[in-house]
Amino acid sequence: MASPKKDFEEFEKLVADIQSQLSPDSKVEHNAKIPGIDSKVKRQVDIHVSGSVGQYQMDIAIECKDYKRKVDVKRVEEFSGLLHDIRFHKGVLVSASGFSNAAMQRAESLGIDLYRAVDTRDHKWRVKVTVPAVCDFREATLQFGLQSSAPMPMSIPYDFFSASDIFDKSGNHLGKILDTALTTWNNGGYTDEPGVHKELPVFTEMTVYIDNGYGTQMPVDIYVNMAVNQELYFGHLPITKISGFEDQLKGGLYTNAFELGLVSPDEVVKNWKRIKSEAEILVQPLVSIHGRTAYNIDDIRQKPYLGRTVE
Repeated sequence: MASPKKDFEEFEKLVADIQSQLSPDSKVEHNAKIPGIDSKVKRQVDIHVSGSVGQYQMDIAIECKDYKRKVDVKRVEEFSGLLHDIRFHKGVLVSASGFSNAAMQRAESLGIDLYRAVDTRDHKWRVKVTVPAVCDFREATLQFGLQSSAPMPMSIPYDFFSASDIFDKSGNHLGKILDTALTTWNNGGYTDEPGVHKELPVFTEMTVYIDNGYGTQMPVDIYVNMAVNQELYFGHLPITKISGFEDQLKGGLYTNAFELGLVSPDEVVKNWKRIKSEAEILVQPLVSIHGRTAYNIDDIRQKPYLGRTVE
């Protein structure tokens, strides 16, 4: 059963607008009147798409069906008759409710494309679209180490790694160990490949200078050992803006742009499926999100205990 005339015409205009976005260099005419070669009368075509390919002129007819039920094989054959009469190069049927299996088989044999309109704007035919996605989160556990072969005594305070000032050979202040290492991780300065990474320099040079606890600057090597853990999640990201056609025969979606919605890390952990590897996924993810846990330095600095290794 067809929709009321006003809705039907609005659906045709929507399809015409989507086609205009997909082929901006072509002429897209709504409600065209095309001379029938055999019938000798003007034939109504919902949407006439015309354009040049090199020295050739191409004409495509798009028929829109805003039915509550799937389009049946009879409508496909009627459209085929129209195409033969006007001698267009290509025909396309766009349905708001899909096509029957018989209609799809017949259309494929006749070379007629079958599409479903996909559009997220606010109207009767608005659709909600998501895409399969993988979130790859990386988190690091840090262990600091210090070693020195300088022939002098050394006294290390309990909060050395979080509170002590570090200098270079010329006496320039470099910062604090914990702050520098966490900032480097947060900014992507350290690798986030899963696994254990040993003796990474905290500062530009491995050898730096500290107060040995007795008022003398002494050279030491300061490093960080890092264990990077990977957490994979599979879910679907919302598409907030898209206009295009879904191919009902070949699969896939024709569009020239789309916008993805936002998803919070907490939402991913709570609602998405935790997986060990992408091999577990039955559908190919279209989007991969890569992120690393960023540490709040002030919060971590106030922890009652920070592990340390001194050699």
